Amino acid sequence: MILAGFWIGFPGITGSGSVPGSGGATPRTTPAVSGAQFPTPIRHVIVVMLENENQATVLQQGPFEKHLAQTYSSASNYYAICHPSAPNYLAITSGKTWQCGSDAYHVYSTTNLATLVDAAGLKWRAYDESMPKPCDKSATGLYAVRHNPFMFYSDVVGNATFCRAHVVNSKYFNESAANGTLPNLSFYTPNLLDDGHNTNVPFADAWLKGWLSPLLNDSIFSKSVFLITYDESGNSNAGYNGTAGGKVYFTAVSPDVKTDFTYPSNASHYNLLTTIEWLLGLGHTGQNDSWSLWPPMQSMFKSSKAVAPTHTGSTLSASVPTSRTGVTGSLGGGSSTAPSAAGAIALGPAGRTCAWNAPARGSSLLRRP
Repeated sequence: MILAGFWIGFPGITGSGSVPGSGGATPRTTPAVSGAQFPTPIRHVIVVMLENENQATVLQQGPFEKHLAQTYSSASNYYAICHPSAPNYLAITSGKTWQCGSDAYHVYSTTNLATLVDAAGLKWRAYDESMPKPCDKSATGLYAVRHNPFMFYSDVVGNATFCRAHVVNSKYFNESAANGTLPNLSFYTPNLLDDGHNTNVPFADAWLKGWLSPLLNDSIFSKSVFLITYDESGNSNAGYNGTAGGKVYFTAVSPDVKTDFTYPSNASHYNLLTTIEWLLGLGHTGQNDSWSLWPPMQSMFKSSKAVAPTHTGSTLSASVPTSRTGVTGSLGGGSSTAPSAAGAIALGPAGRTCAWNAPARGSSLLRRP
């Protein structure tokens, strides 16, 4: 609804469509996008996970991945969190490893990217190559459930219909790309051959070239970013700020990233999480996704109008650019505010989503995580 110069959103519009592999059942309701704001032209974030190689090895033996790093934006000091695979996938999607030292299958009740995307009224899917059926909890053939992080979260697997609609075989990615219905967040996991786990860098590099090259010439690329990384290094435990998974390859591929740009600062899978949160205007998991400790890799991108949020008690505050002055309004159930050039907007009550309509500048969404 619209109130005195700003918008307050209460998402809750029902999603539609049949669920693959579930006999046409209707998925859990998904709130529609209403007033969502993005810091760049990117509307589709696609995470692609490969397996178990050091950064140097990838750049030496993967000509296509080296080409991507030199053509788009890459990170020279990017680290996995720990060993083995599963905890790194969990770190990227929840901000916590949960089980360093183990690939065992467990289910955790925790805030994760699926939670945040749903809460923001956006759409997501996990696409897994060689997964026999949607929402498959069993490792079968070339499908490894340990490489499918959303199967570890209770808010996904606790609702079978919802899970079958969102955790699907990779063929649905190709269908969505072809008909222009890619979700805002895609988590793409190749099978044990294509990700390099049971093969090597040249094999995974050739697979990536064959899969990604056509997509770079597709119309979807104009508003997409492919975030390509490896779960952990092959043998190194080197890291920083408590990370111990070794240095791994990371490249962001998009028309909206800087060309031939190297992100020089230390970064990790936790920074990948905050980068996804930033690109999609999400809240936070509250677990190793603090922007002060693990800032999003914003400098990789050509355009940005994001304002980093900070918490103050029960309100959310954000610095206000001078071009957004002169906006007044009364927040239902909260305080009236008038932004100033050097001041901040205090938003309340907790749980509301608000956007000030700024003169000549559109609107800027300020969301409490």
